[in-house]
Amino acid sequence: MLATSSSSASANDAAGSVEEGIEAQTALIVRTAHSKLAAVPRMVIQRIERVDLQDLQEVRGRYVYPIRDGQMPVVRVPWIDAEQRSSGAVQYLLVFRLFDQEVGLLVPQIVDIREIPTAVDPRHANQDGVAGTVLIDGQVVEVLDVYELAEKLLRLSECQQQMVSKHSVGNQQRSTLLLAEDTPFFRNQIKRFLDLAEYNVIAAEDGIVAWEILNERADEINLVVTDIEMPRMNGFELAKKIRSDERFENLPIVAITSLHSDEALVQGHAAGIDDWKIKLHRDEMLAAISQQLQAKKRFRVSY
Repeated sequence: MLATSSSSASANDAAGSVEEGIEAQTALIVRTAHSKLAAVPRMVIQRIERVDLQDLQEVRGRYVYPIRDGQMPVVRVPWIDAEQRSSGAVQYLLVFRLFDQEVGLLVPQIVDIREIPTAVDPRHANQDGVAGTVLIDGQVVEVLDVYELAEKLLRLSECQQQMVSKHSVGNQQRSTLLLAEDTPFFRNQIKRFLDLAEYNVIAAEDGIVAWEILNERADEINLVVTDIEMPRMNGFELAKKIRSDERFENLPIVAITSLHSDEALVQGHAAGIDDWKIKLHRDEMLAAISQQLQAKKRFRVSY
């Protein structure tokens, strides 16, 4: 059970596990309206704020939460948070970053932090903000896409257009990215982020398929985005193979992964990976890709 006794709680520890051999990710399990459960990937959440609902302020149909010297936009979804406004009614803001600003998703209750399968079933993603479902202890749990929820409900199209413009490469033809990611959930999520940023995206389910595509379409691809942990050929092996071919001497490689140990970073540098970002940190990923493409030539970031 997650304890959140202070006004701001971290979400660094995971409890519970999935069956051995099944790829997993850490998620916050929250209880939504009507006592249903939903999961939010831990890697997208920066922190948790415990709030009194009376502190939320409504401005022209949108909610904001005064925090420090600013105002945080708040995502309120009828089927997620109960419509309570009484004094002392405590709920929680799951804080993440979107378009260079902090945004909070309001949830009534945080149940747990635990490992859930990455094999999300998309067939039941029948409403905005739901990426699909997973089974947890025999119960169907919806996996939330906080970015989509915020985009739809806060109507941040202007911010989105500014972000696309910021990441675009002048007036050149749209850049083509090769995405290597073996997990369908992450592959679909990352591809959607890149599509929205107006990149051409070629997706591959592992390093071997990515290498075959790169060989066949070498003149088209401007940058490689790769996961690290993949079957058959992992991201380190793919990067080494790319760097061993003189055709790709200046081809940028950005790793998008859940690994962030010192050992993994050293291996990344040795393999020839130019930048390293945490999976599903959308703004940071787009900024890294934009930086590599606008440099006109390959350069390595200190990560």
